[in-house]
Amino acid sequence: MSISLVTSQIKRLEGEIDSLRLKMQKETQNEADALNNISKSTKKLNNSRTSASLNSAIRDFDNANRKLNRAQGEKAELSKRLAKKEKMLNDKRDRLMTLHYKHMREDIDEIESFYTSKEAEIQQKIDYSKQKPFDVFISHATDDKDDFVTQLTDGLKDEGIRIWYDSDEIEWGQSIRQKIDRGLTNSRFFIVVLSTSYINSHWTNYELDGILQRVAGSEENILLPIWHNISKEEIDAFSLTLSDKFALNTGQHDVGEMIDALVSLVKQNSVNV
Repeated sequence: MSISLVTSQIKRLEGEIDSLRLKMQKETQNEADALNNISKSTKKLNNSRTSASLNSAIRDFDNANRKLNRAQGEKAELSKRLAKKEKMLNDKRDRLMTLHYKHMREDIDEIESFYTSKEAEIQQKIDYSKQKPFDVFISHATDDKDDFVTQLTDGLKDEGIRIWYDSDEIEWGQSIRQKIDRGLTNSRFFIVVLSTSYINSHWTNYELDGILQRVAGSEENILLPIWHNISKEEIDAFSLTLSDKFALNTGQHDVGEMIDALVSLVKQNSVNV
């Protein structure tokens, strides 16, 4: 039985009890009126001097007595019905309390289960975070460093975001391919700065292939595209997979907004959740 059904039954019983109490009040008044009339007719009987006045007093007494008996009978019946309804009401209230307790217990169990699941999820993210030294891999074209990417990376560093950025990670004489592979393997999220220069670059296409492999093996949204001075038509022609992803756009969002969005995303999926 549902809480809403029991609540509805309680309201109905409360209405019926209120109605019975009003009827009880009415019959109590009828009883009082009858007793008053009996008193009056008794005085009238005592003061009667003629047969006519005596008969009139007797009729008044009989009428008042019948009304008294009827009122008292109605009160007795109403009292029984009222007691029955009040017992039913108390039973329903007890039932409602039991249902509320049951639902509260179920809610508590659900909350405990939720937090247990969250704890496991957080622990998984802690373990994942320990395994991944970089929060974000930034895939971009060299031509886009000066007018956008450097400002983005500097802002992320200021916020404590651990980024894989080629200018920081690849040193003179090191294997570009090996360093990129290490960055792809050890990063949690991937910002792809899509521009005309990006889609025409060999190394960015190599990075993108690795990123898409990581995306295919993950259940989380780890690919974060940014459109930079490029049209939707160019993106469609380059990659329908990327075209289908929600992206930030340097023409619509400033660097600060992008940094805030990424910081929020990293924090939600980090040890500090």
